[in-house]
Amino acid sequence: MIFIIHLLFSAWCVIKYDQGLQTILYGNFNCHSSYQQTNTISFSGTFQNIPKVFLQLDLADWQQGNGEFQLKITNVSLTNFLVQIVCPSSIVYVRLQLKWYAIDDERVQVINAFNIVNPIQSTIYPHLNANVEKGIIFLTSLGQFGALEFVLSISSLTKTSVTIDISNPSAKLGNIRLIGYQIVLGTNEIFDILGLQTVTSSSYTSENFDLQNDKWFLTSIIGLNYPNNYFLQFRWLYTTTASTIQYTVNSWDTLVKHTHQRVWMSYVINTIYLPLELDTIRISQKQDLEAQNKPTIFAELPQSNEIFDQIGTFNVIVDKQISPVLINVIIKCSLGKQIKSQFNKCNSCPIQKKEIFTHFCNCNINSIFYFPRYISAIQAHQELKITVSVTKISINQITYNQMMTETNILDIELLNL
Repeated sequence: MIFIIHLLFSAWCVIKYDQGLQTILYGNFNCHSSYQQTNTISFSGTFQNIPKVFLQLDLADWQQGNGEFQLKITNVSLTNFLVQIVCPSSIVYVRLQLKWYAIDDERVQVINAFNIVNPIQSTIYPHLNANVEKGIIFLTSLGQFGALEFVLSISSLTKTSVTIDISNPSAKLGNIRLIGYQIVLGTNEIFDILGLQTVTSSSYTSENFDLQNDKWFLTSIIGLNYPNNYFLQFRWLYTTTASTIQYTVNSWDTLVKHTHQRVWMSYVINTIYLPLELDTIRISQKQDLEAQNKPTIFAELPQSNEIFDQIGTFNVIVDKQISPVLINVIIKCSLGKQIKSQFNKCNSCPIQKKEIFTHFCNCNINSIFYFPRYISAIQAHQELKITVSVTKISINQITYNQMMTETNILDIELLNL
């Protein structure tokens, strides 16, 4: 009985997403002159997998002057994460408060670009999930030589990379000694981007936004217009009713002029990405008079003109506009050999998920041609890993849902009888 209760309690404590508010620096403490500290922030439960964690600065109070403030996440576990702050300069950092968010889902990608010294205007970062289509940025660290005037933006998001630009009005990019940020990318369903808000007054109060189920409301600073001659201050205050949310950003003295994003982010994600399924297949056997001049295994993606006839592993992204997906495979064989093949035909079937064939070579057959045609349940980019060896070709598909999975969709092997 005790064991059963323990299992039920453990299952109840497993979480898929979490959020919280953490004060890092307090009003009666000054961070400066190479002081550093590490804060352990605990989740409300235990994640099944290491979650993605990102931070939103919600309150700051920093002394004027050429200072530097460094922040980074140093470790993430199933139950907590560590945030380290360092204040290298003599400029005093009085208060800092941040909101943190954690999510266990591979449809969300978080790229950490903490504490970049002497940043350049444009930086490209690789990412893993070809189906991410939107993204947001969270400023985490800053160091300056003088007045600041910049806005961070995503200038390009492709199937394999994201480009972050730092605007450079009045050639002030050189005044940024150090900058840190996080990039959060997601599939189309995840983000509802409401736009940017530039604040130049002493206080700003937003309109009322209708509350959204299973979504976080994010308001991250991505740009500053700061002359560096007064305390850099901002604080966010949120007012929530049964149906709306509104926020005010102000300060104790002078609110820093800035630009922030307004975004709804889903933490419950419904779109499921599944491997390609076999729709139809045509197989032909013949005596190819030119076979001796051809490789044992030849594969082709005819819609993108990609050929694979060398031994190795090749990663390919099939564009979502290509449907159905055609894959042509030719296997050269000889007397005393057989070819076994299998193709993924049914993701949801409990059994008989594969279409399986066996073919035998003889003196009249030295080549077998496979022309499978695959379809997808939804329109999405298809990430394939094609592995060619001396006697076998295997194609696996990588999909990102709560977890990343790799599923075999094609396997053809030349065997001895």
